[in-house]
Amino acid sequence: MALKYKKIDLSSGFSLIEILIVVAILGILAAVIFLIIGPNNLVKARDTKQKGDLRGIADAAQKYNLQYGKYPDSFVDLENGAQSPLGKPPSSVVNILGNNYGFKKINENMRVWGYLEKEKAYYVWDSACPQFIITTSDPNGDTFDCTHEIADDETPVAPPPPPATYKISGYIDVQGRSDDKGVTVTFRQGSDTYFAVNSSWGHYEVNVPAGTYTVTADMNLYLSAQTFTNVTADSTLPNTVIRGGDANDDGKIDSIDQNLIGSNFGKKCGDSGFDLRADINKDCMVDILDLVLMGGNFGLTQPTTW
Repeated sequence: MALKYKKIDLSSGFSLIEILIVVAILGILAAVIFLIIGPNNLVKARDTKQKGDLRGIADAAQKYNLQYGKYPDSFVDLENGAQSPLGKPPSSVVNILGNNYGFKKINENMRVWGYLEKEKAYYVWDSACPQFIITTSDPNGDTFDCTHEIADDETPVAPPPPPATYKISGYIDVQGRSDDKGVTVTFRQGSDTYFAVNSSWGHYEVNVPAGTYTVTADMNLYLSAQTFTNVTADSTLPNTVIRGGDANDDGKIDSIDQNLIGSNFGKKCGDSGFDLRADINKDCMVDILDLVLMGGNFGLTQPTTW
């Protein structure tokens, strides 16, 4: 049987001229796209990303400062703080800390920066400055001038102002003692707690933000005293007395304290079996003064009225 061959028509393919025309068109399109995007626009896009990254880092640092009371010592500290359940900054911050951004901790402040190709300058945030700034000066020095050109196209990022505080003071008398020092005065509002310890003559003072506080005066061997105060300005609380005789520090003065003091009656510092808890007024002996303190307050429980 004779074989039949099909003739292929090569004339249906692209001619050299057609191929050259297509290549020319593609070249023109590439040139147009390059002109639209352009090297300047690519640089601008990179600079814009850097600014966004640095603003995110600054925001995270502010939240870190609010949570921990200080700025982070490194990008690693900032990343660890960002993963804390408290005051968590945007999750994108964790993903940008590996980029080549500068970081410096100066005393209590911190500084971060990046280099902007288009401006040929540094984009800097320093916690001591009110805003991001653009500067040609090297930001890696220990000193930094916040008066350089301010970046006018960004929202200012300023450290949050500390809450206004007011000085609260007063006097506490430690019953039966000539030296009134050593009383811890605690101001509590929700989870916020502020402490003061009074001086040898009973005076204390503490600075607290405005709010309503539970105030407690507390000392070993004595019943705590408690009051409430609404702080709106500097003020002085009424004087108070904390009452002694709670030898076992269980918040009440009862027969247990009576027995403890009684079993040590007549003993003094250095004697065998001397129990320091029985010496209520801390004069280095257990005598009638300690019994009088305990007896006069027998049956009381803490907190006593301020």
